Amino acid sequence: MTPYAPTMPHHTDADRAIREAAALRRRLVEGAWRDDAARRQADFFAEEVREMLPAPVLSRNAALQVWGQIATLYDDTPTVEIAGMDATPLTPADLWPMRQQSHLLQVAANECLMRVDYDGTDLSYRVVPVDTVVMRAVTRAPEGAAPFNPIRGQPVRVEECRTRLHPAGDGEVWTWEVWDVSDPAAPLFQIWVQGKGTDGKDAWMDYTAHYAGAEGWPEQYRDAAGRAVLPYTLHHRRVGDHLREPLAGQEVVSGTLDASALWTMWLSAVRDGAHPQRYLIDGQVPTGVTNGAGTRGVMEAQVVRMNPQTVIQIHGIRRGEEYTNPSAGQWQPAADPASLGTAIESYEAGLAVSAGLSPADVSRGSNGMSGYSIVVSRKGQRDAQKKLIPPSRMGDQIMLAKAAALLGWAEPLTRPGAINITYATMGVSPEEAKAEQEVIKGDLDLGLTSRRAAMRRRNPGLTNAQIDALIAEIEAEKEGPEAEVPEEMDTEEATDEDAVLRDTLTEADDALNSGDFRTAARAISRAIGMLEADTAEDAAEEMDAEDMDAEDMPPGSDQTEAGDAS
Repeated sequence: MTPYAPTMPHHTDADRAIREAAALRRRLVEGAWRDDAARRQADFFAEEVREMLPAPVLSRNAALQVWGQIATLYDDTPTVEIAGMDATPLTPADLWPMRQQSHLLQVAANECLMRVDYDGTDLSYRVVPVDTVVMRAVTRAPEGAAPFNPIRGQPVRVEECRTRLHPAGDGEVWTWEVWDVSDPAAPLFQIWVQGKGTDGKDAWMDYTAHYAGAEGWPEQYRDAAGRAVLPYTLHHRRVGDHLREPLAGQEVVSGTLDASALWTMWLSAVRDGAHPQRYLIDGQVPTGVTNGAGTRGVMEAQVVRMNPQTVIQIHGIRRGEEYTNPSAGQWQPAADPASLGTAIESYEAGLAVSAGLSPADVSRGSNGMSGYSIVVSRKGQRDAQKKLIPPSRMGDQIMLAKAAALLGWAEPLTRPGAINITYATMGVSPEEAKAEQEVIKGDLDLGLTSRRAAMRRRNPGLTNAQIDALIAEIEAEKEGPEAEVPEEMDTEEATDEDAVLRDTLTEADDALNSGDFRTAARAISRAIGMLEADTAEDAAEEMDAEDMDAEDMPPGSDQTEAGDAS
């Protein structure tokens, strides 16, 4: 939750609004949103209605269900590779489990910070929610800035709100810890505590020396070249040059609070309106007791407590010399919990679409088998992973580059681009694999794709040589265990090569049109490699043919033909 700490004098209203927007999302993640739900319920219902409602329902959290099913990138441990170096010192055992937690906040609040610390012996990491910080960025890289602290989308100043023991030893106190590398030649580190000034008024005081042992930038937070290392890395949900996106995806947050109010109304309907209401006209039950008297907004009613063996006696009411003729009946239930619950579930499912998911990838878990009221398909989860990989990789590369700098590693190992991170994406279910096979088989039967292209579609990680070897192995197994794999490709295989080349060039063209220049460059490189391989193969075949012709020619035939010609 947002730390209750007095803000620094230079903090703006926008700073506080940004922190509160992120704090609400963290409360939804951590289950501490009862007060938020109560405030929304107060806005949702009239006061006289609200008095009759139960406590806000917190058992249905649509936002957390959606975020939890999207934030799966770190369920399996990523692979970290650095050319010529062992990456193990940069990745202690608790780093990737910790990234699971921070990744959920990264998805929920659109950003999350990771902090790296070094005590001279070991590295340690810590999750820093963005609702506990105030950040500043600059538009240009300061002269002399380190390569592991890119300016794009990263702060140069971080102020973190943390609890510490009061300088006088009297309990805990909120402090603001300031780190600033906007001027690499004069980095700033301070710890501020609110106390009493000489005039007796509240004032912020610098207690850096008390908590850190000395004033100035801590020496353990410098790289091998002596440059200051900002220990914070900001992980974004989306790639961009922005520092914060506090309101992106606000629809699912607001909808979750509305759904809580709706489920509260549903619970009230089950409790108070799902049973028939009985009435008695012109009669009275002498054994009844009266309740509701003196209760605001509650009609006084006669209540009869009985068991199955009770015989109810109803007396008419005397009016003058006559008694009334009593009649009893009942009204049907005022609410249908089943239909009302279904309508609320449909509303919740629509919130997942507001979170950026495709409607085709979202369904209601009404059968209860999934454990979720909102179910995101595996395809939807994989698509979400693909979108989250680029920003997560950029953040992880910067984080690990800073860790390498704290360990004293020198360039180029401290450049983010020198660190390669591979994420284990979600696999394909048997049902999805079967459906994909049917599509590929249909394309092959209709001549819409080549065999080699089908292999690449099913196994995108295989190279051309591996695909050729796999096709040859399959053909050999069809012909029998003793059949030899042909060394030369026939006309059909050559046609397949042409089709693969066309597919590769089409992929490059599509990537260029969409602005994905990296994919286009890789596709063009593969196409050039295929053409070079074909050219080299043709040249080798011509040389072999010439050598065979020379071997078949009788000795002296060249001279004889020349003499005859003369």
